Amino acid sequence: VVNGGLFVSTDEGQIHCFRQGAQQNARTITTEADPNPYPQDSLSKRYAQAAELIINKTGITKGYCLVLGCGRGRLAYELARRSDLKIIGVEADAGEVAAARQAIDKAGLCGRVAVRLGDSASLPYTPYFANLIVSDQTLRTGKLPASVDDVFRVLRPCGGTVALFGTSSNLRQQDLKKWGQPSLVEWKMYETGDMTLACT
Repeated sequence: VVNGGLFVSTDEGQIHCFRQGAQQNARTITTEADPNPYPQDSLSKRYAQAAELIINKTGITKGYCLVLGCGRGRLAYELARRSDLKIIGVEADAGEVAAARQAIDKAGLCGRVAVRLGDSASLPYTPYFANLIVSDQTLRTGKLPASVDDVFRVLRPCGGTVALFGTSSNLRQQDLKKWGQPSLVEWKMYETGDMTLACT
């Protein structure tokens, strides 16, 4: 409550001001969302292809998605464009986090996509919250997420999915079996050109 007005924020990112009496000149202040907050470069097609394949093969379009090693938020952005997921990105580099937040804000996705500064090897989230876990780092570098135990600790049982997208040479069945609880996890592999999507 400030200067006779009640200011209320919503979970959709809007802020409302309520004042007593009728207002003749009530205004709505909005900012235009940028449909292309990232540069069109050699990675643009790969991120779009990855998000499309992840959504199509997992069928997960609602709930919570965790993006490990999210970098500048490009995979989070592409997934948000194609689904109703609430997306949390985790990135250890403060500069990348700032760039990701700026791009997500420009795209008008604040509230649905949040990028946090943190280490993917030690996730501070409650067990079983994530419907979908992906890795921007695996897409960019082929490197698998650091902590297998933490990834599976936060993954929802009975329907939760880990979906990793990378080059066919970096993302192989034998590497995934070594990485991800081989006695418990069956990986489904989907090939598209020189890229592979692996899903639990």
